Amino acid sequence: MVFCEKLEEAVIGTVRSGHMTKDLALCVSGGKAVDRSQYRTTTEFMNKVSENFIASMKNQKAKL
Repeated sequence: MVFCEKLEEAVIGTVRSGHMTKDLALCVSGGKAVDRSQYRTTTEFMNKVSENFIASMKNQKAKL
C-alpha cells in the first residue's frame, strides 16, 4: 500500500510543482495557448515523477 500511496503523491506533487504535460497545461490555462516553457514532454514529465517517487521512497525507508 505504501508503494501506491507514494507513487500517487509523487504524481500529484509533480503536477502541483508546475511540471506537467501539454494537455494538462492547456487545461490549467483554460484552453489558451501555452508556451513550451510551461510544459514538459511525456518523457520529461515521467522522469520528474520518477525523481520525486525515488526521493519519497528513500524517506519512507529511512523512517522504518
